[in-house]
Amino acid sequence: LAWTQTEYPRLERLTVAGFSSGAALALRWAALSQEGTDGRTALRGLPLRIVVVSPPTLLYLTSERPAASCRGTGETGPEHLCSEFGTPGGGLKGQAACGWEWDDYGLGLGGLQKGGGE
Repeated sequence: LAWTQTEYPRLERLTVAGFSSGAALALRWAALSQEGTDGRTALRGLPLRIVVVSPPTLLYLTSERPAASCRGTGETGPEHLCSEFGTPGGGLKGQAACGWEWDDYGLGLGGLQKGGGE
């Protein structure tokens, strides 16, 4: 984003958008980037909008996942709330089906090291 802001000094706002696999990338970038703090870019403080549409996977920030009772098979609507969460190894079924890698990066933040270590 710094290059864009430098090359286009009259820029008034930025939108980062992704659909499908691009949405998965935009979601992970948004979660791990320092850009967008308080909805603004780091360099010039421009308004920043991040649009994520139909990602094939989500990025969970904790090891907890919604319980089966929270995942509706139909349209859940804007009023749908989930209050039951747990970890796959702590009572939710399906942890073995994920090869026990349900929280590794790609689906969660497990396995990432601070500072970009190996």
